[in-house]
Amino acid sequence: AQSRQSYFASTQAAEWSGGLYDGRIHVPVSESRQVSADTRKTFAHELVHACLHELGSWPSWLHEGLAQKFSGETMPANARTVMEEMRKAKALPKLSQLGQNWSRMSAQHALVAYTLALYAAEKLMEMKASTGLGNVLRDPSGFPAIEAELDRALGL
Repeated sequence: AQSRQSYFASTQAAEWSGGLYDGRIHVPVSESRQVSADTRKTFAHELVHACLHELGSWPSWLHEGLAQKFSGETMPANARTVMEEMRKAKALPKLSQLGQNWSRMSAQHALVAYTLALYAAEKLMEMKASTGLGNVLRDPSGFPAIEAELDRALGL
């Protein structure tokens, strides 16, 4: 936990970043002695990254989608509508095209990527509800097939 200024100086994170996991969890905090709900959510988000890192090598979209989901983020109705419209218009990129390093994305591209990641993570959890997400996360080598199945389910 660092001041916002120290966080950006030490991590070189993008201006839109609210936390970073690079083998260590980095979170900017306010000068207040109180831990806000947003700070708790940020720590939860970064903790999901740490756990996924320990389980294997995963694409960034899965990291970001699950980190959002398990830290309590929900997709606003208007964002879901935009994702559905883009899906129907076949305007969404394949998940594998989102790349591995999101830290240098512009704020606008990051917003789209994070929204798509949450959308895909929710769909993945829906698809694997009967067999469990844990089973997916036990087999990193089998994930490309699951990602392809998810791309098909999303119409990508």
